[in-house]
Amino acid sequence: MKMAKERIASVFAALATCVFSAHAVDWSTVSGTYTVPANTTNEITTASDFDYFTNRVTRVDFGNENSTLRFGVSTFPTNMPFKGYGTVLMSEKVLLSANTVLRHANNASVGAKPLRFVFEKGIDSADGSTTYTLSASPNDVCFYNAIISILGPVSHVSVNALICARFDIGENAYLETSENMLGRMGRKAMIRQRGGFVWKNSAYFGQRYDSEVAYLMDGGVFTTSTADTNYQRIFVFGRYFQFRQTGGIFNCTRSWFRSFTHDHIQHDNSLPLDFVFGGSAVSTNSFFEFYGDLNLVVMDGAVVNAGTLKTNDDKFGQFRHIIAINGGVLTADVQATARNTYFAFNGGVLRRSYYDPSYMFGNDARIGNPTWVRIYEKGGTIDITDKNTINLPNLRAPVGNVVWSVAMTDELAGKVFQTPPAVVITDETGAGSNAVAIVDYDFDSGKVTNITVVCRGENYSGAAGDVTANLRYNKAGGALLSTPLACTVGTCDSGPVTFAATTAHAINSGCTTNTYRGLTIVDMDPTRSYDHTATDVEVPTFCISVNDRAYEPHYASTGLVVRSGCFGRDYINSFRPDIKTYFRDLERLELYGGYFYGFSVTNVPDVVIGGETWLKMAERTDDPSNVYYPILTIPSDGTLTVDVSCLTNGVTPKLKYGTVNFASGAKITVRNWEVIPDDDAYHTLLDLSEVTTVNGTPEVEIPDGLSGKAQIRWNSGTRKLMMRRSRGLLMILM
Repeated sequence: MKMAKERIASVFAALATCVFSAHAVDWSTVSGTYTVPANTTNEITTASDFDYFTNRVTRVDFGNENSTLRFGVSTFPTNMPFKGYGTVLMSEKVLLSANTVLRHANNASVGAKPLRFVFEKGIDSADGSTTYTLSASPNDVCFYNAIISILGPVSHVSVNALICARFDIGENAYLETSENMLGRMGRKAMIRQRGGFVWKNSAYFGQRYDSEVAYLMDGGVFTTSTADTNYQRIFVFGRYFQFRQTGGIFNCTRSWFRSFTHDHIQHDNSLPLDFVFGGSAVSTNSFFEFYGDLNLVVMDGAVVNAGTLKTNDDKFGQFRHIIAINGGVLTADVQATARNTYFAFNGGVLRRSYYDPSYMFGNDARIGNPTWVRIYEKGGTIDITDKNTINLPNLRAPVGNVVWSVAMTDELAGKVFQTPPAVVITDETGAGSNAVAIVDYDFDSGKVTNITVVCRGENYSGAAGDVTANLRYNKAGGALLSTPLACTVGTCDSGPVTFAATTAHAINSGCTTNTYRGLTIVDMDPTRSYDHTATDVEVPTFCISVNDRAYEPHYASTGLVVRSGCFGRDYINSFRPDIKTYFRDLERLELYGGYFYGFSVTNVPDVVIGGETWLKMAERTDDPSNVYYPILTIPSDGTLTVDVSCLTNGVTPKLKYGTVNFASGAKITVRNWEVIPDDDAYHTLLDLSEVTTVNGTPEVEIPDGLSGKAQIRWNSGTRKLMMRRSRGLLMILM
C-alpha cells in the first residue's frame, strides 16, 4: 500500500505533498452517493467489497483533491459517475469483460484541480484475446478537467473516442490502439506521453470540425503501422491542433494528413495548426500533406524528418505555411507547386530529403509568388548533402520591426485551459505578418506557464499597444482573455547563413530578389581535412549560378566566408570575373580552406586568410586550353588579416596556385597571435610560397596589444610572414 501511494505521488506533482490517512469503510452499509473524506484514501480490495460498492453506490464525490478511492481488484466500476477533484486508483491490472466507459459527473465544471483515473498496472481483456473499448464518457457527458493515467501495459483494448479527457501515458505503458484517438464529436481532448510505447494503425486527432485537441510527447515511442496505405496516416481535423514533442521517438510511417475537401473541416473557422519539436525529440518519417495554415517549428536538440512538405493547395496561395528552424535539424523537401511557404531561420539546420527538387526555395519561374527565406539573428544552416542543385532566389533579411516577446499577465497565469490554446498576434496597422508564438503548457494544472515567440515575423508597428496577442481555439470564437497581451517589437539584424554539404557537387544560388546582407558561409567539408590536391574536382562545390535568367548582381551579402569545399561559378565564360560582380556589397572575404575558383578578388578591402586555401585553376568554356588562376588583390586601402588560430590544429594559413597583388599602401596584420608558442623561435603566420606570382610588398601593421611582445618579419624571398614572441622590443623586419 505504501509503495502504491509513493508511486502516485512521484507521478503527480499535485499529490507529492499530500498526507493520506487510511479510512476503513463497511461497504455493505453504504448506499446512494458516497463522499470520500478529504485527505483520505478509501480502499476496495476484496470481491465482496467491490460487489457491495457497485450494487449500492450510485455516485462518488471526493472531499478534495487529496481524496483517493483505491481499487485493489481487477475489475473497473463501469459507468460509475465520479464527481470532484480526487483520484480513482486502480492498483491492480484491470481486466475488461466488456466495453468500459469512464464517467465524470462534473458536467459543466471547469476547475484548477482535475479528477484522475490512474491505471497503475495497465489494462487487458479478461480472456486475453477479445478486444474491448475504453472510452472517456459517452457523448452526452462533458469530461472537463479529468486526467486518465495509464502507467502499465495495455493489451486487447482500443482507446477510442477520448472526448474531453486529458490522457496521461506513463513510463511503463504499452498501448495498442486503432483509429479514433482524440476529440471525437467536436470536444476538447489531449494526450501526454511521458514514456512507454504507443502503436497506432491510424489515428484521428480532432475528428469533427469543432474539436480542439493536443498531443504532448515528453518521452517513449509513438509509431504507426508500417503498411503503406492511406489508412496509416494520422488524420488531423478540427479547428485547432497542437503537437508538441520534447523527447522520445515519434514515427509516422505514412504522413500527417489534413484534407482540403473533408466534410468535417471548416477552413474559415480554423486556426493554423502548431507542430513544435524540441528538447531531445526525434521524429522520423513525419511527412506532412496539409491543406490549411500550418506552423512547423524545430527547436534546440530536435531531429525531425518531415519528408516532403506537400503544402500546396487548390486555392492558389490561400494558406500560409511557416517553417521556423530555431535549432536542431529538420530534413525536408518542398514540392514544386508549393506557394506561400515562409522559411524562418534563427539557428539550426535544414537538410534536403531524398527528393532532388531544385525548387526547394523557389526558382526563377516563381519569382512572383515565391517561397520566402528569412535569416534572423542566430542565422541558420542549409545542408544539401547528396543533392545536386538548389535555387535560392529569395534569401532575405527580416524587414522592419519583428516580435521579440509576448508578456504574461495575472489573468493568463491564473486561468485553466482544457487543452493548450493557440496564440494569435495582431498588428493594428495591418502591416505585420508571419510572427508565431506558442504557449508553454502544464499538463497537470492546465495552466499556461509562458509564451515563446518561435517566428519573429516582420514589418510590425513600433507604437505601444499596436501589437498585441490573445489566446483562441478558433477564428470565429471569442478571445480567451479579457485583456490582450502586450507584444515587444523591435529591429532584428540577420545572423550568418551557412551553406553546407559533404557530397554535393553544385549548389546554384543567386538572383536579384536576394536582399540578404549578412554573412554568407560556405562550409562544404565539415571534416576540415585540408588534404585536397589542386586537381581534385570531386570535392563538394558551392556555385553561383549563371543561366538564361541570370540577373546581376546576385547577392547583397557584405561578408563571405569559405571554410571548406569549393566556392565558384558553375561555369566560366569570361576571363577572371571579379567577385564583386556577383556580391555587389562585399566588404569582407575570409578563406579558411578548400578551393576558391572562377573569381578574382580586386576590390574587397578586408580579406582574411585562416587556413589552407587553393586559388584554384579554371578553364574558359569558350577556350578550354586557356587555363588561368584567380587573382587576389589587396587594394591600397585594404588589409590582409592573417588568422593564426588554426595553428593550434597544425594548419598554417596558406594560399596556393594563384596570383596575389599587394597594391601600394596595402597592409597585413595578425589576428589571434596569442596562439604563437613562447619558445623564441620564428613561426610561419602566412605562407605564399606556392602562389604562382606575388606582386608588391605589404606594409606590416602592428596588431593591438602586440607592441613590445613579438617580432614580425615579412620575407619577400620566401614569401612568408614570420613571427616570434619576445620580451624585447617589437621589431618589424622587411
